Amino acid sequence: MKRKFLALTLIMLITLSLACSLGNLINDGEDSGSTGESAPQGEGRCGNGICGGPENPQNCPEDCPSEAQSGSPSTDDESASGDGVPSTPSSNNTPPLYIGVSVHLEAWKLGNEKLGYEQQVYERYVQNILAYSDLANSYDMPFTWETSNLIDPSAALEPNVLLELYQRGDGIGVHADLGEQTPYPGGEAQFTKDLRILRHRMEDLGIPVTHASGVCSTSDWVTAALDAGFEAVTGTVDYCLKSLPLDQQSAEIQECKGPALCHDPYPGQIPEMLHPWRAADGSSWTTPAEEGLLVFSTAGALPCSAGSGSQPQCDLQIIEEALAARQPGEFHSFFFVWSYGSPLEEELLRNFYEGLQPYIESGDVVWKTMPELIEAYQAFEGSAP
Repeated sequence: MKRKFLALTLIMLITLSLACSLGNLINDGEDSGSTGESAPQGEGRCGNGICGGPENPQNCPEDCPSEAQSGSPSTDDESASGDGVPSTPSSNNTPPLYIGVSVHLEAWKLGNEKLGYEQQVYERYVQNILAYSDLANSYDMPFTWETSNLIDPSAALEPNVLLELYQRGDGIGVHADLGEQTPYPGGEAQFTKDLRILRHRMEDLGIPVTHASGVCSTSDWVTAALDAGFEAVTGTVDYCLKSLPLDQQSAEIQECKGPALCHDPYPGQIPEMLHPWRAADGSSWTTPAEEGLLVFSTAGALPCSAGSGSQPQCDLQIIEEALAARQPGEFHSFFFVWSYGSPLEEELLRNFYEGLQPYIESGDVVWKTMPELIEAYQAFEGSAP
């Protein structure tokens, strides 16, 4: 019996030994990636100095600093070039240059309500205007049309060209041409009244207007424009300086007898002309104020000419200079001006638009009508710290 008991005991010990060995083999197969080291005490708890488990730089920056915090260079595809050198990100803080073209509709003899309108002249004028608008809109760069002498004929005759231009999305403003008379008959009060009448006549056509050109005078044209309901003026020239105190006017400005005689753009220089500002009144309008009338500068006429032979040429060096002068956090804009008046060749305009395409496509230049530019600047003011 003792021998049987010892034999049974021996068999049981051998069986237990084999079971333990087999268990170890099974465990080794399930945890083949284990290093055999025990896990650190407290792993997975944020703040213990160990980045592990579900912790990452987003949910536990204390234990898992980002590459930027740790100073380690990134090697992923989005932040490094193929040779492992971090790529240089494109500049996102360089603001665009806003540009556009104002067309002063003037000098065509269209008649008036008392003597009658020149229907045939009007129809020819309208046909040309709409053709220019078609060309501009084919490039998605609509003009801003500014006029006073076309308001009443548009209301009296068909088609109402100003309303049609507005409905297309072209810009519309008032080109007053009122300030040349010195002193203004009836004084500043009448000047203000006449500006307000022009605005109301345009709005009677169904066209809201917020800006005017051709308002400069020896009177306080800034206050007059504000009191007439305008938010902004454009096309400032040297003659606008006539409203400053005499001791602030150069001898040339003091001697100037009318807008046509001192008609160079003001301020006319880069970078000064790139920055709109607000003017408090006519005696201090060249000094930016916290509140007042918005002043937008012009670069003068389109930089294009017939060139040698029949092919028009456009020199866009001014665009290059303006882009080079941009500063982060600032607003940059200017408008070209064309007085029609005199017609422009279609090929000249095409050359101008084609030359702008690379700047538009890169995003460095953004085309605006003047009403759009006013809104953009007001938004810029509202976002300033």
